[in-house]
Amino acid sequence: MPKKSNTNKYLSIDPSGSGTTGCVFYDEKVYQFFNFTNKNWQEHFNFLSQLCQEKKINVLIYENTNFIYGRQFAGSVSLLKLIGGIECLKHVCSTVKQVDNILVKQVKDFYKKVVQGIFAFPGLERKIGRKGGWFFQGQKINVHELDALLGLNLYLSPPKEKKAKKITL
Repeated sequence: MPKKSNTNKYLSIDPSGSGTTGCVFYDEKVYQFFNFTNKNWQEHFNFLSQLCQEKKINVLIYENTNFIYGRQFAGSVSLLKLIGGIECLKHVCSTVKQVDNILVKQVKDFYKKVVQGIFAFPGLERKIGRKGGWFFQGQKINVHELDALLGLNLYLSPPKEKKAKKITL
């Protein structure tokens, strides 16, 4: 009888209902990047469902936007439908035990800190110039895969909240 593994298998997702969805798989040893481009949110859902089954994902994390910033874009409704689908993956894929989300604002704020050098992210490098872009452990990654990686990092190592000072009157 094979040994049962206690290792978590994470899939962090930067979803798009009508563009490019970026993902990073992490099994506490290895990172593996995926992306999928299609105009149909249902195709994105099928891609994610298949990936969860193939990789036997048990923890899903996705970048969530619960507010469309004062402007509608063509993929707004499709994105929200895909987010609903992601939430339902625990009912579609038997290995998924937990689904969590990171707010898009948290990911964007974290991105700014990484770019400004305020936060050092081991293995992540930004190269400027013609052959530039983002690289993780020597592998070039796109901005969607980067957002998925940042979301995973925020999930696994959330920033410590500053304690509020007690004010006495």
